[in-house]
Amino acid sequence: MLQELGFAHNTTQGIEDESFVRLSREDLAGPDGDVIFLIHNAAWRNASKETFMNDRLWSQLEAMQQGAVCEVAGDVWSSGRSLLATQQILQDIQACLARTFPQTEGAE
Repeated sequence: MLQELGFAHNTTQGIEDESFVRLSREDLAGPDGDVIFLIHNAAWRNASKETFMNDRLWSQLEAMQQGAVCEVAGDVWSSGRSLLATQQILQDIQACLARTFPQTEGAE
């Protein structure tokens, strides 16, 4: 869906068929882009979100410094397969972009 909306894959994602990438600390510098949609789900017990986001490398990402990181619901973004999930994802994207790039709101 993101590709259809004009978002480009970050090189960290590698294969274009991948919908998301789970990152380790060693991979933290790779995902930087204009916007980062952070998918986190408390059920994923293999990593602490607070530890991840408090890492020095995370704070050095350009997207983080620009306030362009938007946390989104993991259950909707990674497993939602319905019109309702699609609508929620589109709403999340719109809210994120409006908050991150307010000067472009309403631009055509």
